Amino acid sequence: MRGQSAMPLGQPRPMQADHAFPTLLKPHVASARRVGLLRAMADTLFIEADRIDGFRRACAASGNPDGEACWKRIAHAYRTEADGFSKQADQLQGRHA
Repeated sequence: MRGQSAMPLGQPRPMQADHAFPTLLKPHVASARRVGLLRAMADTLFIEADRIDGFRRACAASGNPDGEACWKRIAHAYRTEADGFSKQADQLQGRHA
């Protein structure tokens, strides 16, 4: 009789640490992924802030100061969050450069 494998037929092979969870990744790989995620979130928020600024401009053009002020606050909040993500990415990248 031929040697049998440790895994029964039809069973998935166990995942290696590099593919299981980000916490099990090598530190530099996890750090690079985190930097990429932070930058993507910042980019998305900056883009959305610009889009929201369009609503602010439309309100200003139509003489709606309440709407203009509201959209301005929302765009500012998006940019503040984006700046925070960008700074986190810069700090993390600086630590592991």
